[in-house]
Amino acid sequence: MTTLITGSAGFVGRHLSPLLDDEIVAIDRTLGQDLTEPGTAMRIAVQEVDTVFHLAAEHFVPWCRLHPVETLLTNVSGFMNVLAGLEQHPPERIVFTSSAAVYGLNPMLRLEGDPLDPVDVYGWSKVIGEELLEAFSQRHPETTCVSARLANVYGPDDPHEHIIPVLLAAKANEDIPALGNLWPQRDYIHVDDVADALVTLSDLAPGYHVYNVGTGIGTTVMQLISLLGWPSWTVDPDKMRDNDGHLILGVHKINHDTGWIARHSLQEVLAA
Repeated sequence: MTTLITGSAGFVGRHLSPLLDDEIVAIDRTLGQDLTEPGTAMRIAVQEVDTVFHLAAEHFVPWCRLHPVETLLTNVSGFMNVLAGLEQHPPERIVFTSSAAVYGLNPMLRLEGDPLDPVDVYGWSKVIGEELLEAFSQRHPETTCVSARLANVYGPDDPHEHIIPVLLAAKANEDIPALGNLWPQRDYIHVDDVADALVTLSDLAPGYHVYNVGTGIGTTVMQLISLLGWPSWTVDPDKMRDNDGHLILGVHKINHDTGWIARHSLQEVLAA
């Protein structure tokens, strides 16, 4: 068995690869491979892989907002090139890492059948990615195609300035972090749970599937500060978002259909 992982050297990719016993074909920008470049589809086509995990994306939302064209090039055009390379020899399974961002913000648990209402270019890029994969599934119904809508992923060695690594670094260095809105709830899921979920979802039956991957638990920034026991912080008005809100994923479907459940407790991880 051969597995293609795009974004193999990224945050999730580094935790996914050790779970696989297959021969791995790695594609990553750090290896000098850009999915948006001409010839990407041909390079993928000659591999004839059995499984594809498409993780490669621009996903740090502040950067995406400042660079919408680059975000769409990587997240949409790059995925189009991957799928084009798989047309001649469709794999048995494709797992695409979508995002909770496709739902937009809402105080209610977001379920897979809810309307999609993203608030930024990153969320829209993931909506388009899901549509591309669903269209591929219609052309190749023998392939298992899964859009995995990930909650906020955290864990060791996160390369971006997401809120949890920012707070952990502030505590370690005894700094006073400048934060934005403290009240919105987000669903935080450990990267090892995400990797496990992606492997689980790859074993679904042929056809197109959509699953939330999260914990179903909302946590505010104020609660994160409390869990870390680091009381020093200040508010940066430039980081305040007028259109902020809650985003928590309902996970009954993945729990019921596959038996998968997130095993890392945010409280226990932050206390360790």
